[in-house]
Amino acid sequence: MTDIFYREYKKQASHWKKSQLYLANPEKFFALQYLIRYHETRKDKILVFSDNIFILTKYAKLLNKMCIHGKISHDERIKVLDYFQKDDKYNVLFISKVTLDFS
Repeated sequence: MTDIFYREYKKQASHWKKSQLYLANPEKFFALQYLIRYHETRKDKILVFSDNIFILTKYAKLLNKMCIHGKISHDERIKVLDYFQKDDKYNVLFISKVTLDFS
């Protein structure tokens, strides 16, 4: 974390606020960008996983990448997965745990 970000993190008493600052750390985002660029140049398939839907969708949107999470419809998930698996233009997928409801 940068010094300014770390000082704000240390000031927080709320565990929730601390975890949000930890997850939204700009240094993590820069590292993520670097790793994605590196692996894209190698034509690797890249999965970015997070349980935090807010951060997951925010980062996917900032980087203009596909994203799957529990609020995405089943049909849309299938379509996105198909693009990811078969189309070389789509090598990055942001994904969270998706719980299936069989009731």
